[in-house]
Amino acid sequence: MSIVQPNLLTILDRFPNQREMIELQYAQSEKFRSICDDYHKCTEALRYWNQSEKQDAFQRRREYSGLLQELEKELSQNLSRHENVDKKGNEKKKISI
Repeated sequence: MSIVQPNLLTILDRFPNQREMIELQYAQSEKFRSICDDYHKCTEALRYWNQSEKQDAFQRRREYSGLLQELEKELSQNLSRHENVDKKGNEKKKISI
């Protein structure tokens, strides 16, 4: 049984319908793992600032919310690009009827 990294769990929670592709990309791509790590850190920071009563909390929430949206877009684009690739890295053939 393998231990799932917290940053991977965060991504799987956000994109539950793409579990297989996420796990594949996470295993194969250092860049994808880095984006997952950034996304996890951003969600943790946003959680902190959402609970904070500090004077600059509102501004920090806005900043981290925007960053989170950018990272989600990057993750989504990455997953879309690799949607038609099998586990060996070969492009899947589309069958038209």
